[in-house]
Amino acid sequence: MRRETPREDVPAPDVATRSFPVTELAQSCARVPAAAGVYVFRGPEGQALYVGKSTNLRARLGSYFQPAAARHRKTRSLQRFADTVDVELTGSEFAALLREVQLVQALAPPTTAACGARALRVHWHRLSRCVPAPEP
Repeated sequence: MRRETPREDVPAPDVATRSFPVTELAQSCARVPAAAGVYVFRGPEGQALYVGKSTNLRARLGSYFQPAAARHRKTRSLQRFADTVDVELTGSEFAALLREVQLVQALAPPTTAACGARALRVHWHRLSRCVPAPEP
């Protein structure tokens, strides 16, 4: 499957979006809402480096700046190369999951490539009381 060129013009649904400098988050995440949403680590030129989701953005973003987080190569590279973190509130965990998939497919961040593949394996099932379950 051919991967399209990343698009930066992904419209956000009607949600609150804020941007935080990484240096500020390294000191304190108190201004980040403790709500469900997605976040995008961005480099010095505004390019998306990583897209993630969380049910508690404050706790998740704070975890990137804990001493134990420095043991992971991906976290060290985000701490080193990211300039800002965009935070987008979604209102629910499910909405955050859907928005994360949209952003990963549109922005194609280099460190979140596996997420797009994972998201494509989601299957939807419709349940009905009228039809008996198939036997194994």
